[in-house]
Amino acid sequence: MNLKNIGNISVLIVDDHRIVRDGLMSSLKKDEKIASVYEAATGREAVLVASKLCPDIVIMDINLPDISGIETTRRILKVNSTVKVIALTMHKDKIHVMKMMAAGACGFLTKTCSARELLNAVHQVAAGKICVCDEVMNYVFEMKADGGRCLKKYLPVSLTLRETQVLKLVAEGMTNGEIAGILDISTRTVETHRQNLMNKLDIRNTAQLTRFAIQQGIAFLE
Repeated sequence: MNLKNIGNISVLIVDDHRIVRDGLMSSLKKDEKIASVYEAATGREAVLVASKLCPDIVIMDINLPDISGIETTRRILKVNSTVKVIALTMHKDKIHVMKMMAAGACGFLTKTCSARELLNAVHQVAAGKICVCDEVMNYVFEMKADGGRCLKKYLPVSLTLRETQVLKLVAEGMTNGEIAGILDISTRTVETHRQNLMNKLDIRNTAQLTRFAIQQGIAFLE
């Protein structure tokens, strides 16, 4: 696909920090190839905005306050597969890179990148190319070497909404009683969900549940 005509690229910025969104919007609006810039502070808001406005590019943080940028990417692409997502995050480990790529991202940058590097990524991805920073290039080479088959193990495990909610709160250190209060369910129900999670994921303790939640982008290390 050829690069879009000047002034035709629309971009949605998804980040929960206002100062980050403002800075990115300021940089992007100066570029003559970008016609429109939108913003969203949460994953759910991003899905709604993307569904309504159909941006060409979404610049996606992974750490979001409700659902992760990984899951948000999946939901946006499920609604509109033509949208192209660029991860912009502080994470640069293999798990997060591969999960974003498995979710359908076309680009991956760390937040140490310059404004020029981000604009270049927007242009490249708008032109139908994959663009990643040097820090994670080796993971992409690995992905290309086996034709993307390695991404299969990074696809999401099927959990119910309630199981996901319980898992996130467990990973945040909440007790069964605290989780019950937050979700307005009984402690016995929380215990049942925890046991179902352990059975489904073949996990034996809370530490492993927490590790799984972090790996899946359901919870994050502070």
